[in-house]
Amino acid sequence: MLNKVTIFNIKKTLFNHQYRKNTPDPKSVLSGQTVKLCCWATGHPFLHYQWFKQKKEVPHGNSPELIFNPVSVNDSGFYICRVNSDSSFVFSRWAQLDVCDLQGVSYGSLVGLPENKIHICIQPQSQNLMVGDTLVLECGAVGNPVPHYQWFRNGFPLTNENRKVYKVSYVDMEHQGTYWCHVFNDQDNQESKKIEVMIGNGGGGGKYILIFR
Repeated sequence: MLNKVTIFNIKKTLFNHQYRKNTPDPKSVLSGQTVKLCCWATGHPFLHYQWFKQKKEVPHGNSPELIFNPVSVNDSGFYICRVNSDSSFVFSRWAQLDVCDLQGVSYGSLVGLPENKIHICIQPQSQNLMVGDTLVLECGAVGNPVPHYQWFRNGFPLTNENRKVYKVSYVDMEHQGTYWCHVFNDQDNQESKKIEVMIGNGGGGGKYILIFR
């Protein structure tokens, strides 16, 4: 359920330099929740833990549990745990943490819904732009496993546009149309609302300079 602590378990066994590991599926969560990343190791009496976000050590991340209370969008990223014994060390596999901030959706409307269902918490918004403006559309969702994204325009998928944010730095008339985002994982799929992007050309008027002699 969405109104509880979310825990990722990364289990490892260390014994004579042999180990087994079981890494959880990546998950996405709502900002404001409490999230725990757990890395438990056995097989040696003296073990030391260090968590990393990407390639940087997490400050004070030297225990089996890495706790975010509350978790924020800035905590999104890939995490890994290093476990040291006196003579060797091993790494867990990477665990992705994807945090979605609520926009236009009440938290209460999501409480009690199954975690394996996708819930879109950021919807794209219609826009009126001029030729040369920048177009930015955003779609965000939570689900387990982490959702994937595919943007559409006028019923056709946009090539390589598979991130939360769709951006065009310089729009032309060809970018006008109906957009939406298809959000999916191997458990569920949802579509965002369909929105309109209107592109104006400035009216075609020109500037005139009068010269008096």
